[in-house]
Amino acid sequence: MVVIDVLKIPGVKVPPPFARELKVVLDPKVGNYDKATILLSYIEPKSSTGLHKHGSDEIMYVVKGKGEAIEVREDVRKVEGVYEGCVIYASSGVEHEIKNLGDDKLILFCVYVPGLKASGYLEEAIRIAKKYFDNV
Repeated sequence: MVVIDVLKIPGVKVPPPFARELKVVLDPKVGNYDKATILLSYIEPKSSTGLHKHGSDEIMYVVKGKGEAIEVREDVRKVEGVYEGCVIYASSGVEHEIKNLGDDKLILFCVYVPGLKASGYLEEAIRIAKKYFDNV
């Protein structure tokens, strides 16, 4: 069994308009798990992830906060409220966005299957996590 103190993992800050912090917990490129990418996303109040899609399925658990989950499929926009205890599923290739509607950070525990192909801020978060775990 492995226990990871997520609070000690350094993260990457994404600037506005999509202000959030990304902390990679497990990932094939970090070298601590080969089947999926696990990360925490701390979305700032009144911010969002921005509309995006992945080449992996994404399962998100709302740890704290409230907001909206938005999905756009074939030009149809679906919006649902989310709050602590909700699970959100975004299938591979489908555009989606999570908005924080609260006054505190919206915290998401995210699982990507298979592991994400990293670029941009995620690539930086993986690099930082690898450095952290190499020294633990």
